[in-house]
Amino acid sequence: DQREIRRFKWWLRGLGLATIAHVSLPDYHQSGWLIPALVGWLGGLFLIGLSSVKRHPYTPDRSWIAILVLGTLILSKVYTLCVLRDVLTQSFLLVTYYLLALWGIMKRESMHSMLRHASACAALTYLLAAVHKYNFDFLFTQQSCALHGLDLVVNIMPSPLDAPLLAVRKVGREVPLVVATVVLCWEVALAALCLRGSRVLLIVGGLFHIPLTLTIAPAFGTVMAVGWGAGFLSTPMMTRTKVHILKRKQRGRGRRRPIRIACIPLLYALHGLSPYLGVEMQHSAAMLSNLRIDPPCANSLIFPVLTDDPYIYIDDVQFGQVQRVKRTKIVRNTLWNLTALHTMKQNWCIPEQRPLRLTGSFRKQSFTIDDLCTDNSLDALTVGSMAPKGWQRFQKNLIKTCHTACIH
Repeated sequence: DQREIRRFKWWLRGLGLATIAHVSLPDYHQSGWLIPALVGWLGGLFLIGLSSVKRHPYTPDRSWIAILVLGTLILSKVYTLCVLRDVLTQSFLLVTYYLLALWGIMKRESMHSMLRHASACAALTYLLAAVHKYNFDFLFTQQSCALHGLDLVVNIMPSPLDAPLLAVRKVGREVPLVVATVVLCWEVALAALCLRGSRVLLIVGGLFHIPLTLTIAPAFGTVMAVGWGAGFLSTPMMTRTKVHILKRKQRGRGRRRPIRIACIPLLYALHGLSPYLGVEMQHSAAMLSNLRIDPPCANSLIFPVLTDDPYIYIDDVQFGQVQRVKRTKIVRNTLWNLTALHTMKQNWCIPEQRPLRLTGSFRKQSFTIDDLCTDNSLDALTVGSMAPKGWQRFQKNLIKTCHTACIH
């Protein structure tokens, strides 16, 4: 169906623009990020260009170009996630979009299903964010990220326009649940509108994402808008799609393809619940949620407390023959993980600070590292760990004290 191909091409253009917006983030200005940035820029331009030619790029003699571009984009994002400590949920969502686009190109008859599932992934992001925010600190404390976000918005608003927000903030300081409930309902509404492909999402989603874009999440709204577009573009073909599926089922070959492509959003949803399994906190839509999963401070009102604490606790640190009072305080008061210790090893192992001696506990077992700077110093802590050392699974700046300030 040429109309389905045209809609798919429009969605690919949006995905290309979102890719360019994503690689324009300050994260890509760090050392070692140049190649992923170039891949993102070129890949985004290719997606826009391939989707703009009159002859669609999905014929057998040209589909390999789109497959190569999307495959390279996937590998680039996997590299930033596994090696460069990429902590962004939008990075994981982009990988999901690329996989779905690849599926649509390789199986043209699944283009309409691909768009619906891309919309579902965006809706799941909103829904998971609401699930993660259903915790004690977000709903009931002064440290709620809902109040933190409101403060950021108030700070960028012109004086004549900030009066209503100041009134809301005053109420929120007294009863945090008021602002928190508004945010939760807003995100659930965004999820529902996204699934329905409703154009009302342009207003409701715009009011939600524009303040975030101007404060702490510059490209997140653009990446989410790719999911909106998938919903808008797939809604007109829902009736026709149902007819096609029924006909294929009658011929005995219509059930397996939708089930297979549904595995992508299903796995994305399961990954979004990974904090409650102690697997990781990042990339799971838990941003700005106040969620804590360390057993002493676990605060989810839905999921039980973990039986296995995934964090590393350091009780004491010695920097060779020198005194580092400020660093010592940070080390003792922070929750650590293997990736963060690898970063410490990379940044702090200088001659005057050796031996860098650590004592603490991990998974209820005490440990002593005589010198973190030796080659095999972390081997005892990595036993059984399958995660790459560059995979930033947990927040690197989370402190041991419960009910702490909001962390993005």
